[in-house]
Amino acid sequence: MGSFMSSRLARRVRLTSLLRATSGIVVLGAVLFFTVSATGMLSVASVLGTMIILSIGVGASAPIAITGAISTDPQTIGAAAGLYGFVQMTNGALCTLAVGFFPVNPALTAASVLLVSLLLGQCSFLLATRSRPAAGTGRD
Repeated sequence: MGSFMSSRLARRVRLTSLLRATSGIVVLGAVLFFTVSATGMLSVASVLGTMIILSIGVGASAPIAITGAISTDPQTIGAAAGLYGFVQMTNGALCTLAVGFFPVNPALTAASVLLVSLLLGQCSFLLATRSRPAAGTGRD
């Protein structure tokens, strides 16, 4: 559903803006999952609801992120795709390792690691797409 939504919107909205919005949906799902886990309000409906929001956001943002990653330089599409996959798998492995360090409350630990990794990703994305001052303004 998220991929379908982003493919329709990609024709009308700048990709950077669309990626900001769709990754915001992912973070919203993670925040809701963390809140549900931290307050002890876990139920099948609350976990499914938060994971559906998160999954729609991932489904919408992943194709846009991949497109942006491999479209920067046509000469390096293969390397960019490989690097994207490597970073994605490494992040998954590190998050899995992090969850294993705190086995006391598995749901809260998973929600915490998910939220922290997504927030770090958001900060990296915002840093990479920030506006740069024009050349010659003395702020280089």
